[in-house]
Amino acid sequence: MGEGRAAGRLGPRLEHILKALGEARVLADVGTDRALLPVAAVQRGQVKRAIATDLRAGPLEGAHSLVCQAGVGEAVQLRQGPGLEPLAPGEADAVVIAGLHGETIAAILRDGRGRLVPGTRLLLQPTRGADTLRLPALAPRRGGLEAAGPVRPQDPAAAALARNAPSAGPMRGRDGLVDLPASAHAVPAPSGPLPVLTLEGESLVAEGRHTYVLIAGRVAGAWGAPTARDRSEFEFIPPALAMVDEPAFIWWWDRPTTEAAGWLAELARRSDLDPWEAVARVGPALLVARGGQPDPLLGAWLEELARPWRRALRANTGSTSRAAAARHKARAWVAYLQEVARQTGVKMEGR
Repeated sequence: MGEGRAAGRLGPRLEHILKALGEARVLADVGTDRALLPVAAVQRGQVKRAIATDLRAGPLEGAHSLVCQAGVGEAVQLRQGPGLEPLAPGEADAVVIAGLHGETIAAILRDGRGRLVPGTRLLLQPTRGADTLRLPALAPRRGGLEAAGPVRPQDPAAAALARNAPSAGPMRGRDGLVDLPASAHAVPAPSGPLPVLTLEGESLVAEGRHTYVLIAGRVAGAWGAPTARDRSEFEFIPPALAMVDEPAFIWWWDRPTTEAAGWLAELARRSDLDPWEAVARVGPALLVARGGQPDPLLGAWLEELARPWRRALRANTGSTSRAAAARHKARAWVAYLQEVARQTGVKMEGR
């Protein structure tokens, strides 16, 4: 590989992705734009080879210039095409999809499900709409696996959630176990094959005035026709009706995430909000992101989520029933997010 100029300085969002990436054999950067990420990954020795794809020719022309200047033309391939289509199944062992809306990322994963082979790592960083990437999920429940196990005293976040849970919340019980609340949209698990993604964690990064979430997972296999035992051991949490019509994939949640989801859902019910929409918007994994502790930027994330609802309050000042309903919903969401912040011990701060 020839010597060339280093890639331009990366912003916090891309640096955060590279830190989460670690090392990989082949990295695929879907929607690469100028190929800053794959070029930097190759130059830093994090990957042996990278594939940068984009739907449009324009960004790839700029990417070609950067690849040539950096002297990594033998290691970074540029391919034009939609979503995962330019990739062969299993060609990349790490796939990054960043800088797109969550709905677009979900569509890319849905349409390219045949190229997602078990073991493939996924790093998803939406600009907006992270909620569409979080549900549906398969979560352990008490029908087979215990939902979250006993609340351990050495787990500060779990203990805090237990202390602050509403009296009818999911944290109560003689044995200290957590009951996952039943979904408001109880539908059976999908019968067709869908990629099952193991959620490895979520983390937050701030850039400019915004806070972004990075969702890390790994393809575990495919969910076909579930057996009776599957149905008894796991609850299929469907998407909130307002978000997506049908799932593109299924997350496999661990017990701490399930516990946090149950708590968020019960708190939402008490705020007269759709429980699983609330779970999807906040992201239960962020409440237990650091060994049971909330992500350090959880307060900023909650404020990011509250911002459009605050704008809705200012915009809907009329006396019509529609304006009143909009204010009611906005107040409910702001109050809910503030309560999540209070009970997790974080401070909501605007950026």
